[in-house]
Amino acid sequence: MLPSRNTLILGLTSAMPTFFSTSWMFFLPIIFKQIGYSIITIGIFYGTSTVLSSILSVFAGRLVLKIGPKRGIIIGGVIRSISILMIYTFSPILVPSGFIIDLGIGYPLSSVSRQYLIMKDEENKQATNVGWFMTIAGLPAIFSPILGALTEINKILILLTAITTLIAL
Repeated sequence: MLPSRNTLILGLTSAMPTFFSTSWMFFLPIIFKQIGYSIITIGIFYGTSTVLSSILSVFAGRLVLKIGPKRGIIIGGVIRSISILMIYTFSPILVPSGFIIDLGIGYPLSSVSRQYLIMKDEENKQATNVGWFMTIAGLPAIFSPILGALTEINKILILLTAITTLIAL
């Protein structure tokens, strides 16, 4: 069973930002370490963003019901792009702030919006469409952590994530 048109478009527009973000996201603890944060502080950043993401996913769902999934994708994408540009600065203040805003606010809103749009798409194909979306969006990223390692987490990869996230809107 092939994906629906919406699922295909959402998957393809998510593929490039996903590719670039996975080229450096796995190395974020190293970036935090390079700008002077301790392992405990890094753990606090990850814990804070996880708690925010978990709690705000419920609110994101309510918001998407009010504003619609397409607006949710746009607002979430803009929040994610701005927060990724904050990470791009390698500033000791902006990097953790951008990280927490991205994973704690931007990601839940974008994710809930995309999943809701896919689930609304076609009766009896929702689960298949979600699977297709995850495959289409994620498959190109299988080599991007290697790219991140080979380029030693070049800041250009972070900038490309922000740009492709905005373009994907």
